[in-house]
Amino acid sequence: MLENSNASVGEIAVEYLSAAMKLRNVRQYEMAHQLGISRQTLASRLRSRAMSVDDFINLALALDVDPAEVITSALQTRVRS
Repeated sequence: MLENSNASVGEIAVEYLSAAMKLRNVRQYEMAHQLGISRQTLASRLRSRAMSVDDFINLALALDVDPAEVITSALQTRVRS
């Protein structure tokens, strides 16, 4: 998880989805193909931890993760730090 306690809820949420990809052994190129974007675009968004709400929701759903639960978990993480 993010080391920086100043991370926003959005950044933490994107980090959560990145970790979910790794746990599920989903490669960036596979996910990017499923989302209809390039691997480089997905990598950039994950690295910068910044993406649109639509992209965030689409990535979460593609990972079979409830986007609302990700945001709730990120908010709880942010509050604890």
